Amino acid sequence: MPNLTDELILKKNLKIGLFGLGKSNLGVLDYIKKRNPDFTLTVRSDKKIEPPSYINAEKIMTGAGALAKIDEDILFLSPSVRRERAELSEAKKRGVIISSDAELFFERNEKEVIAVTGADGKSTTTYLISRILSCGGIPSAPAGNFGVSLTSFIGSGITAVAELSSFQLTYMKPRTKRAVITNITPNHLNWHASVEEYISAKLNVTDFTDSLIIDYDSKILNSAVGGKPLFSAVSSKYSYSELSQKVAAENYMTLDGNTVRLNGKPYFDLSGALRRENYNVKNYMLALSATLGYTNVSAAYTAINSFKGLPHRAETVTERDGIKYINSSIDSSPERTLKTLGSLDGDIAVIIGGLGKGLSLEALAKALPRLTKGAALMGEVGEELSKILKVISPRYRYKLARDMKDAINVARDFLSGCGTVLLSPAATSFDLYRNFDERGNHFKKIVLMDEKDNNV
Repeated sequence: MPNLTDELILKKNLKIGLFGLGKSNLGVLDYIKKRNPDFTLTVRSDKKIEPPSYINAEKIMTGAGALAKIDEDILFLSPSVRRERAELSEAKKRGVIISSDAELFFERNEKEVIAVTGADGKSTTTYLISRILSCGGIPSAPAGNFGVSLTSFIGSGITAVAELSSFQLTYMKPRTKRAVITNITPNHLNWHASVEEYISAKLNVTDFTDSLIIDYDSKILNSAVGGKPLFSAVSSKYSYSELSQKVAAENYMTLDGNTVRLNGKPYFDLSGALRRENYNVKNYMLALSATLGYTNVSAAYTAINSFKGLPHRAETVTERDGIKYINSSIDSSPERTLKTLGSLDGDIAVIIGGLGKGLSLEALAKALPRLTKGAALMGEVGEELSKILKVISPRYRYKLARDMKDAINVARDFLSGCGTVLLSPAATSFDLYRNFDERGNHFKKIVLMDEKDNNV
């Protein structure tokens, strides 16, 4: 990682560049301002942007010329920026330091960090770990992809639980107290050069951690981790005796009905948990493993038994006239959509669509006739899915929708007066929205506005 010393950060007439103005880079900017007000700022972006008025940029460079004339001392990149671009390579040769919010944090933070990565369940597991620690009297908060920017924790004295993406981990190997990998399934293949690169990025979290925790039920993950020493192996599939024969670990966390067992002995009763979907149970087990030795189990009961789910994750918006509306905008991959569909009962009409990640839609297309009454399809993924469905399930009911409001109406029409309208896009939001939060909030706004109109 780059050497971001005090001498550099406090340099007179420091030149800073920000490629992108998302949460991570805004956190970097705030940190630099507090440490050294004597700097000039260049804002760069592939897309046209207008920085907020409080950002006093000397230069704004966008579009094809976004990376022209890089003369900054440090250029901070948004996580989604690939670093193989020729302009960045040339800038590094000239002595420009290329960094990010995450790299700045891990270089300068002095407090213990628990890191979480994986294909699915990262945000929920990150939140639960921080909540258990906080309930046990250890000041903690989620950071990174979920929560606030990582740099805001530097010098705070708070234990950060850092959700890290494969984008971030492609370019760094962070040092952590504990690292959790929730699972690995192929993802972000529109960004990564290959599945192998994606897996390798996830495994970068394992190189410099004191304690590694994995979901052993994830076949790609347990195979990839190989002989690395484990602090905890988690499984809802195998018993303690079976799991301990399969893998060497300090701890084994298994599931027996509603009882989570630690090394074969009852440890946590899930019967009081409000959300007991299979995927949330696994998140609980990973969070319990990550907090072993930090707090007592009563803190975990307080955290888990009050957990109602995170926004945009199988979130019930409202129910009226026999139809329930569920927002699961976070579901940005086909596998995530399949998990959500598998956790719900009754008749379901699903809204799917957005920009794809280069992932196959075949399994989703085959499952939709079995799991749903119909699908409203949007965007690039909607178009691709419609072509597959036309061939393999010509009798299945689906329709291309113009926008979110149209999709909600289409989905509702597939239900016979009762059932669930589910937003579970199986794709990223970037064709119409800045992120999945904005997409989910738009879905909720339309649904609640319809409810208000119906009550007038």
